[in-house]
Amino acid sequence: MLPVYVFSLVLLIKRKDFQPLKSRSVSLIYTSTLGNFLFFLFTILNLLMSSNIWVMWSGLDQPNKSTQLKVSIWTSCELTQLSTWLAKPMLYIPYLLRALRLLQIWKLSKSELKNDVCDDHKVRKPSTFLINERNLNKILAAVLIPIALLCFVSGFKTKLELYFPFFGIS
Repeated sequence: MLPVYVFSLVLLIKRKDFQPLKSRSVSLIYTSTLGNFLFFLFTILNLLMSSNIWVMWSGLDQPNKSTQLKVSIWTSCELTQLSTWLAKPMLYIPYLLRALRLLQIWKLSKSELKNDVCDDHKVRKPSTFLINERNLNKILAAVLIPIALLCFVSGFKTKLELYFPFFGIS
């Protein structure tokens, strides 16, 4: 599956300056593709680790295997947390931002059409803040950077769920 993601990213990079990709927020497409790959990777690793789950749980009472099993269970929980709180927002938030961008473009064209039809009074144009790709990238970074920091800090600070109770829910 890795070659498919690499191939699609190479094609995106080669064709980013051509239509129709040029007008579709290529950086947001990159981010959602990367989020899709991370979600796939975390899920596959978690499934590989937990494929022998009954052996793990029954082996916890054995002192020589206990540490290794606890580490694998902890890693499985961390992978689930990364998948839920990092990969899924990276996958879905760019789609929402692109939809907001399209909505703003539609509102802008609708207001221009009204101005052409009704010349006696001007219709107020909507904001063009969400149309600019740089602004969308800033919004995406403002959302994803705190989430990524929480995900990576939670691996070192195991009691993070006491401060952020929603973060322990996967």
